[in-house]
Amino acid sequence: PLERDPARRRILFLGDSCTNSGPDQYPDKVVAMLAQSGLVAEPLIAGGGGYSPYQGLDFLRESLAYRPDAVVAYFGWNDHWFATSGVPDNEFRPLTRFERRGYRSLSWLRIYQLMHYLIYPPKVPKGPVPFTDLVESTRVPPTHFVDNIEAMIELAQQARAPILFVAPPYGAG
Repeated sequence: PLERDPARRRILFLGDSCTNSGPDQYPDKVVAMLAQSGLVAEPLIAGGGGYSPYQGLDFLRESLAYRPDAVVAYFGWNDHWFATSGVPDNEFRPLTRFERRGYRSLSWLRIYQLMHYLIYPPKVPKGPVPFTDLVESTRVPPTHFVDNIEAMIELAQQARAPILFVAPPYGAG
């Protein structure tokens, strides 16, 4: 509910499956640790499996209506994956209801699969690909990543809610 219990702090957790996956989520652990310190908090979990900071920014815009006291953002590795659709997340448009219905109805047909393959053949590089081109072909290219994070910070500041970012672990150990 939008109504708040004045005795509880609201913490908005943004993210992907690192934030919202399985029964033992880290937001619940954070709330439990805060309770041990005498701070009663209510987690608002706004994360979805496969989300990147692009979807997180949209989620943040919608979730600020709940007036969180703080925002914690944790996006794992989804933004570093290659854009299998061929476009970054901010340009990707989901299928319409009609397109989804058509796909579900026809995709099992071998003739449909052949036609799709001929119209949209797999992209295969014709030689070595420069590293900068690889980086720019991710779901969230670095410039978009920075823009998304800066926009999150600005929105949180406007809402007078501090925002904290959790960095995913990197490398062994």
